Amino acid sequence: MKPAVMAGALTALVTGGLMAALTVAAGDLAASLPGIALLTAAILAAGLLYGWLMQTERLRMGFGPGILFWVAAFPLARFVQELVGVGGG
Repeated sequence: MKPAVMAGALTALVTGGLMAALTVAAGDLAASLPGIALLTAAILAAGLLYGWLMQTERLRMGFGPGILFWVAAFPLARFVQELVGVGGG
């Protein structure tokens, strides 16, 4: 994989790790792990798409285009998590 694509995927792994660390601190990792894994996978897909769009120059490099992409991608990833229904509630 190209470096730009990997950078987008790294965003998801860092986010998933942060969610797991915060959940461990709260003391309920076992119940939250499926939801964390699903949300991390959805953000990973968005990160790979972001990296690919940057690599193929379909998305301009810069702060503004990146913010606009992630403003749409994060809620969409959360929506996918809710649709699948993992995570309780």
